[in-house]
Order: sequence, then structure tokens, then C-alpha cells
Amino acid sequence: MSRSTISEPRMDSVGVLAEPVFASVVVRERKAQGDVDLVAALLDATSSEHTRRAYRKDLSDFFEFRYGCAPGNNVVNDFVCLSSERAAFALTVFRKTLEDRGLSPATINRKLAALQSLLSTAARHGVRDAGRRAIVALPHVEP
Repeated sequence: MSRSTISEPRMDSVGVLAEPVFASVVVRERKAQGDVDLVAALLDATSSEHTRRAYRKDLSDFFEFRYGCAPGNNVVNDFVCLSSERAAFALTVFRKTLEDRGLSPATINRKLAALQSLLSTAARHGVRDAGRRAIVALPHVEP
């Protein structure tokens, strides 16, 4: 497998990619052997129809926010192959945007949980290194 030289992604003022950058050529090549649809794998592993519906919307919201498009395989693979620091930064910026929109802490937690579950699904399927984590402090849910 060969590595391609990829330049650093250009970000706008709030940390959203100015254009999609598909950075992990090696992981994408390894993934292409099995071609796992990570969103479908995550939703299939979720037993509750209500949770599947919410996660589907939550993932769409994030990928529209970050990449300006629906969560297709290319942008999903780009996201799950980010370094832990970049993934955490992306989730932190997204969380701040949700807070600014006035969403409840419980809704914000669910949206972030969907994304963290996507990262875990990627690790289970060998698309993301299992040792990489993107942990973001979740807002406290006030009673």
C-alpha cells in the first residue's frame, strides 16, 4: 500500500472544513477490501427503532454541519480516520454550535453519543485504530 501526500485541511472560522479532505488513504484502501457502510452497521446494531431514527438524524446533522453533505461513505470514512485530537475538536465545535442553538443538554448528549458510537463502530470494523478515542466532555444534564 502506498501513502499519498495530503495537505492540511482548510478550516473556516468555526472549525468546519472549507472542503472535504479524504486524508487516510491507507485506511481507506484497507477498508475497501470489505467496504463496510459504517452508518448502516451502527444503525443495524441498534435495537430500538426510536434510537435508530434519532441517530440517523443526529449523524445527518453533524455531517451537514461539518462537510455540508449527507453522511456518505467518503465523508464518514474521512471523519472516523481523523486523529483523536481532530475528532475531539470537531465534536467540541459541534457541541458548542448545538449549545448556541439552545438545544437541551440531553439532546446534545444524544447527538454526541451517536458520533462516539460511530467511532466505536469504525474501530470494531477495523476502519479506525481501536486505540484512538475522541472523548469530548458532555454537557451536564440538569434535572
